[in-house]
Amino acid sequence: MENYCYLWMSEDGLNKMPAGSYTFPFSVKLLDAFSPSSRGDSGYIKYKVKVELDRPKNFNLGVEKMFAVSKKVEISERRNDNHDQLNE
Repeated sequence: MENYCYLWMSEDGLNKMPAGSYTFPFSVKLLDAFSPSSRGDSGYIKYKVKVELDRPKNFNLGVEKMFAVSKKVEISERRNDNHDQLNE
């Protein structure tokens, strides 16, 4: 699955980003159908995010980071009630 999101685009069409330091926070909601990260004898399931800075007339800059997806765990209300009783 590939999904693209543009974090900055030139307002005047010149494609020039002013010099400076930039932070572009983002988040992604993963579907419940995503399998957790794993590795086994027959293969692996892994996930990564890739960020690329497109620099016309120059080499693009990019970075990729791996991240783990954990199995969803449901915590029951009963367990929370027992925890509250212990703290009283």
